[in-house]
Amino acid sequence: MGKNVDGLHIRAGNSIDRTYQIHGNIEYMRCIAPCSEDIIPISQEMPIISREEKLPEKYWELLRCPVCGRQTRPHVLLWDESYNEHHYLFQSSLDVALKTDLLIIAGTTGATNLPNQIVSQVMAIGGTVIDINIERNIFSDMAERSRNGFFWKSTSGSAFPQIVEVLRAYQGILQH
Repeated sequence: MGKNVDGLHIRAGNSIDRTYQIHGNIEYMRCIAPCSEDIIPISQEMPIISREEKLPEKYWELLRCPVCGRQTRPHVLLWDESYNEHHYLFQSSLDVALKTDLLIIAGTTGATNLPNQIVSQVMAIGGTVIDINIERNIFSDMAERSRNGFFWKSTSGSAFPQIVEVLRAYQGILQH
């Protein structure tokens, strides 16, 4: 499951069908009205600008709803909003958690509701939780309480290549 809204999971090669972007994706927008439930990709014509720069007027039209012409908003879960199935795969995420033997959590503090529920679901069925983070957090304790789980104090950029190496070695053992 992808918690970040930057789309890096997808750009790294993960399947869009198997990546649950539970907090949305900043590269998409939806109508502020909302006139429809559509999640719309932001136009490739949209320039990348810094926060200090003002968006040139001619690009504002690219940020209008193609259905009703009203303003759009980023397709991300804001702090005052709730998860739902259509936009954030709320129930689907919980359903997958009930089938998860191994959950690896990387680089999050556990400050939001759905990720906490997912970890609780995995633990409830006896799954293993591994928390990779530079600091202990709520998930670290949960990981250590899970079957064979642990907290790994590391950056995800350092830990994941090691995990891939172990998995490749394990796969080689299984094939012989």
